[in-house]
Amino acid sequence: METLAHSVSGTLRGPWKQDEPLVGEDSGHGMIFRSLDNRLMLILHQPFNRARGKPFELEDTGDTIRIKRQIVW
Repeated sequence: METLAHSVSGTLRGPWKQDEPLVGEDSGHGMIFRSLDNRLMLILHQPFNRARGKPFELEDTGDTIRIKRQIVW
């Protein structure tokens, strides 16, 4: 499962509030990055039991991020 957390206090110590899952299905550790054409992306292992990267384009809403679409390779 991939989620996003926010520091309620604005500090590293928190407390932290978890958002709704970005990806709730069988998924492993992910990484957020910018693509060469400057799109905000998430890549993660899905399904978790296989080491295959699955990319998603993200949208920054100003308050949080959300999955815009899955990229099919």
